[in-house]
Amino acid sequence: MRKYYAFLLFLSFFFQNLCAKQITLEEAFGLANRFFASVTSDRGSNTRTTSSVLTLAYTSVIPADSKDTRAVSSLGLPTYYVFNADNNRGFVIVAADDRARSILAYSLTGSFGLENQPLQVRQWLSGYDIEIARLSEVSSVPEIAGMVSPYAGDITTRTMTTSVVEPLLGDIVWNQDTPFNNECPFDKNYSMTAPVGCVATAAAQIMKYYNYPLKGKGTKTYTCKILNKRLSVDFSNTTYDWVNMLSDYNGKYSEAQAKAAAILSYHVGVSCNMDYSVEGSGATAKDIATGLKNYFSYDNNLEYIERTHFNESDWSDFLKAELNEKRPILYFGEGPSGGHAFVCDGYDVNGFFHFNWGWGGISNGYYQISALEPQDLGIGSGMGAYNHYQAILIGIQPPNESSTHLARVQLNGTFNMQETETAREGTNKATIGFFNYGLQSFTGEVILGLYKDETLLTVLSSTAVTKLSPLGGGTKGFTFDEFSIPSSIENGTYRLLVAQKENGVSNYTIMLTPVNYPNYHIVEVTDNKVSYVKPEFEPLLSMVKKPEIISTKLYKGRKATFRVTVKNDGEEFYSYMGILLQKKSLDEEKERQYVGMFPTRIPKGATRTFEYSTDAIEVSPGDYDVVVVCDVDNAWSNRWWDAIGPNEFKVTDATILDEPADPVYKLWSSVTAVAQDGSNNIYPNSNIVVTSKIKNSGGYGDGSFALIFFTDQNQVVGNSNVVELSLEKNETKEIQIVHRLTYPVGQYGVLLASVDGQYADALLPEFLNRTTFRIIQDTGIEETVVETSVLSCYEDQDILCLEADCEIETVKMIDISGRVVRSVSVTGDKTEIQIGDLPSGLYMIQAGTTQGIRHCKWMKK
Repeated sequence: MRKYYAFLLFLSFFFQNLCAKQITLEEAFGLANRFFASVTSDRGSNTRTTSSVLTLAYTSVIPADSKDTRAVSSLGLPTYYVFNADNNRGFVIVAADDRARSILAYSLTGSFGLENQPLQVRQWLSGYDIEIARLSEVSSVPEIAGMVSPYAGDITTRTMTTSVVEPLLGDIVWNQDTPFNNECPFDKNYSMTAPVGCVATAAAQIMKYYNYPLKGKGTKTYTCKILNKRLSVDFSNTTYDWVNMLSDYNGKYSEAQAKAAAILSYHVGVSCNMDYSVEGSGATAKDIATGLKNYFSYDNNLEYIERTHFNESDWSDFLKAELNEKRPILYFGEGPSGGHAFVCDGYDVNGFFHFNWGWGGISNGYYQISALEPQDLGIGSGMGAYNHYQAILIGIQPPNESSTHLARVQLNGTFNMQETETAREGTNKATIGFFNYGLQSFTGEVILGLYKDETLLTVLSSTAVTKLSPLGGGTKGFTFDEFSIPSSIENGTYRLLVAQKENGVSNYTIMLTPVNYPNYHIVEVTDNKVSYVKPEFEPLLSMVKKPEIISTKLYKGRKATFRVTVKNDGEEFYSYMGILLQKKSLDEEKERQYVGMFPTRIPKGATRTFEYSTDAIEVSPGDYDVVVVCDVDNAWSNRWWDAIGPNEFKVTDATILDEPADPVYKLWSSVTAVAQDGSNNIYPNSNIVVTSKIKNSGGYGDGSFALIFFTDQNQVVGNSNVVELSLEKNETKEIQIVHRLTYPVGQYGVLLASVDGQYADALLPEFLNRTTFRIIQDTGIEETVVETSVLSCYEDQDILCLEADCEIETVKMIDISGRVVRSVSVTGDKTEIQIGDLPSGLYMIQAGTTQGIRHCKWMKK
């Protein structure tokens, strides 16, 4: 999933069991204002000094040519409204049906413009269109326990916790490049200095939060494998210059300030055995935990926790408990193209958590913990989407005498009972397997206990464990032999659980299982017998609609992307899911190709939308069934995969076409680069908009393109995210890439390249491809803007009429995302502009006149 725009969307798909009612624009405006006022006031008086003014930016409706037959009666009706806050202070999206969750998405920064949103965001919003429209086709939507909207009824009355933790790192926004990597090793393969590494950047930001330690301890020497370099640091001889370390290096800084941050960043990297490389510097959670304790004297009880054993609700509570103690969390996650380390440092009243991605502030914001998908990506980001194999380091703090250690010994699955029923005085056996997932070895006791609710009534059997190795290295299987239920236990229903207690600890801790399995058996005690029942613990998955084919056409040998929306009415699903292409034929052996099949999490009661892609369709041309398949055992197993129903949504028909000739991409217009407001005033840490046209004179191509940036000395300094563009034979399309610039003031060039894996080739012809721009220092002096009254505009059918108080020379129309949609030269004080093809929304009109710049706003209905 490629993302190249920096708005932080928080999306949710939960519905309420209410009678259908269309929400009017006025009602939506009221909801938006109350919600925005609540979330901004919750963020404290230091965040906002004045209330935000909201204006309608966009109204979404189901188009008359919609192919969704279940939304027929909703054609032309609004599905959601978008309101932008003034001064680029965020936006809020409100559903137009009161059975949908009122607030679909919001951001506290930026503004909303649909056309400039990433593909995935537009697809999510398109999904809202259909799902909200379909609500009008049914009388009610089943209520999902635990998923009632916090905005139901009076929006000022909270149904969720009112506590918040403001981002603990505050304005700390470090990165992996200059000046942070100034001390890092040089990579001769690329003639560049290696980046800091995401693990080191995340840890260094947390250390900057504490401004600790003053001095390091010990020394370390190791060999960086990729570069084959011997690296050594004497921590004990280093005093860290916290006073000279800035929180934000996006502006000006002195040599001393640069050196202070660079030394810390490099030392943190060495402490965790960082494997440096220009292609990406990497380290492990275990190594950074060891480094923090051994070389920087951080608390010995910091601990490593995997999300594997927590459902979404429990994991959320776990994170909040740590943040309530004012301790930032070092967070790990993996996506389709690799992993990333970053910092979780706050949460809001709506269940969103604040993440600092370690990219100089890019994409920092609030996210759902199962949708960690930053839209604008930085160094070492891969393709983003860090939703799998999540884990954290907690308890990161200077030494604290009151800190305690809780062993992380957990079951690897549901334990097995030899008998499901015994006589009242009969015996039974239980076989268990467990791991030590923590950072410290475990010595203590593991028991089989009989519980009533959360209270331990009696220990039925126990075993001693000695020096169980940490981080999954310690694995043990054991059988509790010949235990029975004591006669003192009254008839009733109980739970049989496994618990552990480390030596020196007073209380037992119940051992967890991965979320796919129950960690207990139900025990029924009667006068004559004892029953041991493994509880039903299965997900209940169903398709909300048929699998969608995102690609325009499917060709053998070309890329393909599919989108699926799945609802889970059972226990949490966390296992393999993906797409199956199965050829329509009467043959017993069907030709098949699986797409995706990576770990997918769908919490209990949730609806989730996913995309699965392949770089090449491998099966032969012909007609195929497209179905969603998953690990039906929910056990991280490939033993048996089957399709998800119901039958009406199970299959999408598809035709795979013959493999086309290779595409041949050429530029069809000059590459242009401007600031996001359309001017040439490009400032540090601002967005640049690069535009051109590409023609494909070969066979169908699903191209990948990116910007390459270089200095006036032709030294490459970076690249944009990859943007995909499909082109049929002889088709020409405009490509526009928006990229956040993090380079210092100076002269730069940019070119457009075709990307194939790790390689990029500049598009031809060369004379169309290179353009230069200058990053200038923002002096804080803005253009003089004359009041709106001196430039008037009104709409006359498909014409926008403009009139100024002086001669107009140029007119630009800018949409809410900052994109210039019209640019014309004018003579006279009046002009007319064609607007029939423009989408509904708010536009800024900027007129260059003989007496300066004139502005006015215009809303197209």
